[in-house]
Amino acid sequence: MKTYQPVPVELAREVGRQFGKQVIVIIAWDEDNGQIHTTTWGEAARHKEWAAELGPKLAAAAGGATQLAKHYEDYREPGEAARNAAKAEVYRKALQFIADIGNDTSVMDTLKKKVDLAIETASVVLAEAS
Repeated sequence: MKTYQPVPVELAREVGRQFGKQVIVIIAWDEDNGQIHTTTWGEAARHKEWAAELGPKLAAAAGGATQLAKHYEDYREPGEAARNAAKAEVYRKALQFIADIGNDTSVMDTLKKKVDLAIETASVVLAEAS
């Protein structure tokens, strides 16, 4: 029996980017190991979640024993991609704010307002992603 070789997520990402697709699901049968294999990739948080949901469904539709299937995704936990996107947005806004304040003498008041708004926004996004 040959060594099991998964289809890497990087390949799915490359296909998506090269052909301008937002969701890639690769279903592969490994006869030597008797396993169906799925690799998923999504461009944005919502695409990642959709791809991750489609992987096992398509493997089952292809006749695979999904309990024996190997799934490779660019994230594992539901909502993780959306949470990471929300964090990245907060960091982006914080960096922009720092660039914007320059020598402002009321920095602390402005900073507190911006941080409170960023935390509130992130909390809403995280709650929606859960």
